Amino acid sequence: MVDLSNTDTVKFVHSHERFYSTAEHSHADHAMILIPRSGTMKVIDQFSQQHRSLERRCAYYVASGVPHQTKAIRSDQKHFAFYLNKEWELFLSGHFGLGAGAGLMSGIWSLGQTTVDLLHVLEREDNNLSSSFSGQSKRDWKTKLSALIAEDCLKNIKTSKACFVHPQETHRGIVDQAIEILVSDLADPPSIDTLAELCGISRRHLVRVFRQQTGKSIHGFLKDQRYRHAYDQVINTQWSMQQIALSVGVESAASFSTGFREKFGVSPSALRKRNASACN
Repeated sequence: MVDLSNTDTVKFVHSHERFYSTAEHSHADHAMILIPRSGTMKVIDQFSQQHRSLERRCAYYVASGVPHQTKAIRSDQKHFAFYLNKEWELFLSGHFGLGAGAGLMSGIWSLGQTTVDLLHVLEREDNNLSSSFSGQSKRDWKTKLSALIAEDCLKNIKTSKACFVHPQETHRGIVDQAIEILVSDLADPPSIDTLAELCGISRRHLVRVFRQQTGKSIHGFLKDQRYRHAYDQVINTQWSMQQIALSVGVESAASFSTGFREKFGVSPSALRKRNASACN
């Protein structure tokens, strides 16, 4: 269990533990906000009788004293956990004008965009071995950023409804995670088998729900994103067509030009000339 004896306001834990699982337990003086960063987790608690899946862009909140159990659905996972001192949580509730506790005990909530953005910053810095922060200064910086994340997340929890129709149950969460992985490296995206493994589901299930949610196959979506990205590079950079082609995962300038014309009705070279003339 996490040692919370020295938690003045908020304690941040970034777990990379394989086969992560906890026995049923509770935190006497701390609320917890649990946010997966990869993989899907299972949440079980006595208060809401939840046996629910929890994935990225969602948070599980559990108040102090509520028995709960969490575990990863697949072996390789990462998650953030924020443990909130009870006095600090009550202060924030009063700061928001909501009263102590606001009648909420536990549940799953969608993350607000501010929380999502701050989590990206925290994760990047936490994984950055060449960071300008080191030692105590890095710990202080992470504590302050964690407090901002916990405060924004708590505000969203106190003012929004829990996700009784959970994003994963409508497959939106799965597809959002797949899209984020695909667009992060258009030049060398993972295979569909690897993508399905990263999303914690079978290839067959991923292919089906991806088309349901986007109206496109995974390959069709990836092709569309590649050429949309390439369009911006054609008009905003001086890169050669070969350079642009390689940056979006197309092997040759000839294939790139053909695909570009099919999508936009104009060759990339002609588009660049037309855009340059319009700017002069």
